[in-house]
Amino acid sequence: MYGNGNLSQEAINQALSAFLLTFLAVIGVILVIAIIFYILKGVGVMKMAERVGIKNGGLAFVPIIGEYILYKVAFENNVMPILLLALNIGSGLFINMNSSSILWSLQIGTFPFGDVNIMAIILLVLCMVFMFYTLHKVYKKFSNKAVLMTVLTVLTCGLLSPIFLFAIRNNELRSESK
Repeated sequence: MYGNGNLSQEAINQALSAFLLTFLAVIGVILVIAIIFYILKGVGVMKMAERVGIKNGGLAFVPIIGEYILYKVAFENNVMPILLLALNIGSGLFINMNSSSILWSLQIGTFPFGDVNIMAIILLVLCMVFMFYTLHKVYKKFSNKAVLMTVLTVLTCGLLSPIFLFAIRNNELRSESK
């Protein structure tokens, strides 16, 4: 295996296969957790949509429509969900269109389009702030621990939101005045 300061080809192959197996196992665990969180969020939003009276709440499992249904649960008016959905789609398109220039800048070491990078960061932060605000409104409608859930959601960068949405899905609708 190790002779005269050189690794044998067999040792290199074993190390590479162990690395690849570990990498695939980690990716598999992350994928399973992501699917579980997606199902938890979909079921939670679907049940809350039924409680609020939104038709076709089962569409909460469709990616863009699910976000729109979550916005409809949070806000009673028709304008805010459409604005937030447009912000999310627009920022996603902007970041995807400019990702090639960002990757190009990493390759050559200089970034001639500094404003694009700053704009992408601003859009991401703006989308996160509005998502946290939306989640707070939903938590407030269905739970008396909205502040605690919002703080934990922000501290975990949104990772706990599917669990919280699933946990409060069967709670009674609370009034907004509290």
